[in-house]
Amino acid sequence: MKAIEQDQLFQELLRKNLLAIPFLTSVDIQLAGQDHRAAGDYWVTLGVSGKNIHLIVEVLGNGEPRYIRQSISKMHEWLKRMDHAYGLIVAPALFDKSAALCREAGISYLDFSGNCWLSFQNIYIERQGNSELRPEKKLLKSLYYPKAERILRVLLATPGRSWKTEALAREAGVSIGMVFKVKQHLLKLEWARDGRDGIQLFAWRDLLEDWKRNYTYQKSQVDQFYSLDSRIENGLATVCSSRNLRYAMALFSGVARVAPYTRIKQLFAYVEKDVALIGTELDLKPVDSGSNVTLLTPYDQGVFYGVQQVDGIMIASPVQLYLDLNSYHGRGEEAAQFLFDKILEPLWSAN
Repeated sequence: MKAIEQDQLFQELLRKNLLAIPFLTSVDIQLAGQDHRAAGDYWVTLGVSGKNIHLIVEVLGNGEPRYIRQSISKMHEWLKRMDHAYGLIVAPALFDKSAALCREAGISYLDFSGNCWLSFQNIYIERQGNSELRPEKKLLKSLYYPKAERILRVLLATPGRSWKTEALAREAGVSIGMVFKVKQHLLKLEWARDGRDGIQLFAWRDLLEDWKRNYTYQKSQVDQFYSLDSRIENGLATVCSSRNLRYAMALFSGVARVAPYTRIKQLFAYVEKDVALIGTELDLKPVDSGSNVTLLTPYDQGVFYGVQQVDGIMIASPVQLYLDLNSYHGRGEEAAQFLFDKILEPLWSAN
């Protein structure tokens, strides 16, 4: 979109929102001049009940949080020099965090999808949910590809650590190019910082919160069985170990051993492969309903990152357990929160 088209769209959207207010009589939008109005890109005068309200408007080409922070800082300086004026930031699309920054600073915002938060004097307009140009959409989609997720698992498992690109690529088992792409996305979202020692994740809660909304354990192949064996977990561990197959107790079977919350008499486990063979050796009966054994063939080997051994049994990492449990609605979400409070929160708080 050309600059002139952006300016026309901004003016059209601003007028449309403001003129819907019954007591607002006029909206005058002028380019900032060389006088006291030089601040910002536009000077807007609103006629309200015989009085005027002035807005300083800056139109940005990018709604990333770092640019919004810079604009807010300039806006505050401009507003100090002007009486009875308010700030408005306009961008083609605003990140959720960008919108939050504006609210915290008391600066109104408007994007080209029509999302806005206009708050000055007795005027308050809020429109949300128009996601046609939502900038996070593409970034977040790229973060949740299988190999990109491997990088996220490493970062979430190492609180406080900074990672050089090459070292992170080796640890995650991905290319340097993939690490670079993920790093750029995390920096744009302001979930990580890049320093002399490399990239460091700090907005880990934001990452986990968003990832769980875009994740389901059913991305993996799900096979359900019924077993009469009361020690089926030990049997599965023995069979997988004898065949040199990776496995890890998952969901409730995993959390029961690292942060006991509730006991569900059902086995959940990731197994690297050969589910049919394992089922035969353990005398598991395939069923469509009423199962008490669920074996998951991973959509990606990253689910095995950070596995831990507890009482001789391999358990999925806390991050993997948290993601899986959150996608098991109901009791799974409760167990995930318990795991978060008992393990993940203390782990990150200590660093």
